[in-house]
Amino acid sequence: MHIQQKFLIPPQLENKLTLTIKKLGGVFSRSLLMRDYIFTPDSRAYNGPFIERFALTPRTKGLFLRLREDNNLSSGTVSQSLSLFAYQLGAHYTMDEQIKAIFSSHDNRTKDILRLLELMGMEKVIEVTKKREEYNLPQLGQPFTVTIDTVEKINGSFMEIHCFLEKDETPRVVEKLNDLTKLLEFNSRDVLKEPYFQQLLKQSV
Repeated sequence: MHIQQKFLIPPQLENKLTLTIKKLGGVFSRSLLMRDYIFTPDSRAYNGPFIERFALTPRTKGLFLRLREDNNLSSGTVSQSLSLFAYQLGAHYTMDEQIKAIFSSHDNRTKDILRLLELMGMEKVIEVTKKREEYNLPQLGQPFTVTIDTVEKINGSFMEIHCFLEKDETPRVVEKLNDLTKLLEFNSRDVLKEPYFQQLLKQSV
C-alpha cells in the first residue's frame, strides 16, 4: 500500500524547500519527466471477486487505470508501467493500492501499449505531463520520499510526501507523516487530496 500527502508550495517556501529537505537528511534521487495516461477500467473490475483483492475494500473510493511513462533525466533511461489503482481518502492523506506491471527498456513503448489498450476497448480520459524532482529521506525511521512537481496546465509547484507501508502500519506511519509535514513547514490541514488528473478534468469542464 502507498500513502501520500500533496501540497501547493506557497511562494514564501519555493526558494527554501530544497534546502529544508537537505537539512533533514534528504538526498537527491533523480529528475523525471513523467506522462500519465488515465483510463476508466472495464466494468468487470468492479465485480466482487476482483475488487476484493484490494486490502482497502470496503472503503475503496474508486478505481482507475494508469499508463505511466517515466523519462529519467538523470540516467537517460525510459520505463513504462501499467497500474490498476484503488484509493481512499483519509483525514489528511490519500492512500492507494495498485496492481502493477512494469516495462523497462531503452526504447519507448508507450505508443505500442496505448494502441493495445485501445484495441481492448479502453477509453483514455486525460493525459498528465509533469516534471518531478525526487528526494529520499531514509533517516526518519521510515522510507519517505519527497517530490517537487510542476504540472503542465496547472499553476504553481507542488510537494508530495510518499511512503509504502503495510496496512497494519497505517496509524504509526500517519503520525510520522504528519511530523515530517511540520518539519517541512507545511500544515496537514492544507493537504490536497485530488490527483492531478482530477484537477485537470475540473479545469476542462
